[in-house]
Amino acid sequence: MHAPRERRSCGTPHPPRRRRIEIHATAGPLGADRPADCYVLVGDDYASVLTDLMAAVPSGWVLLSVDVVPDPGESQNR
Repeated sequence: MHAPRERRSCGTPHPPRRRRIEIHATAGPLGADRPADCYVLVGDDYASVLTDLMAAVPSGWVLLSVDVVPDPGESQNR
């Protein structure tokens, strides 16, 4: 009787897919009569996208809204 064979994976595993992060934001000066400016930023990680967003917003302005758009492929990977 033969011993059962050990299962091994062939080759190297695929690297994990990087998530695409998209943030939509509006910012403007408080109490101003002008409409807020809109920003759309895309990146691979939250820290870099948020850093880019904060650098894009002029000094003295505040973020009025921030929405994170889910990765379109994320729901298929669950």
